[in-house]
Amino acid sequence: MEPYINVKTSVFDLPGYTEITKARLDHLASMNLTLAGKSVIDVGCGTGRLTEFLIGQGASVFGVDGREDNIQQMRLFYSNVEVEVVDLETDDLLKYGPFDIVFYYGILYRLSDPLHFIKNAEKLCSDMILIETCITDALEPLCKIEIEDGTNNSQSIHHAGSRTSPAYVIFCLKKAGFPYVYPPVEKPAHPDFLHEKKYDYASYNNGRLIREIFVASRNLLNNDRLVLVG
Repeated sequence: MEPYINVKTSVFDLPGYTEITKARLDHLASMNLTLAGKSVIDVGCGTGRLTEFLIGQGASVFGVDGREDNIQQMRLFYSNVEVEVVDLETDDLLKYGPFDIVFYYGILYRLSDPLHFIKNAEKLCSDMILIETCITDALEPLCKIEIEDGTNNSQSIHHAGSRTSPAYVIFCLKKAGFPYVYPPVEKPAHPDFLHEKKYDYASYNNGRLIREIFVASRNLLNNDRLVLVG
């Protein structure tokens, strides 16, 4: 794989993003998931900073993002990776599949209808879906709509996202047809993930977004880094 051009040309190369990217990828490596030899769709790939890790693990990756300028930079950084501009809320994502793994880090909360996407992801996916998303700290399943800045390359192109509770994400994954859903035993070493649960319906903790990670699988995973939910 060609190394990416190490220049700060997008929002994803600003310090706040590079810090959380490192924490996500260190944590992803620690979960000991089998990525080698898998076909992966990197949904909301941005400029490819997470794609690089997946390829380094031996996966074959296809990237999609809703913004043309992100995809242009992706093609510049990783000319050997196939990528397409895809609007996840209006375009037919299914025509690009199937894939072993749907990799969905940092994008579910940019959509106003997470259940619709997860149902489509289930049709794309033969093995696992990996999700990292911002959440609302609530015990029951709920989904709050958030207004977003559509002019910002890291936010929703339709100006509306969502903040789901963990229970809602789990509900969506199970309703879509994934029989096995897991949160990780440990969280990434980043303040966005290290929140104390208060079930106060907050989406921020000390001014920071609250984030969680979920792994959904078609098969039971024998992995002591994950906890199966009922």
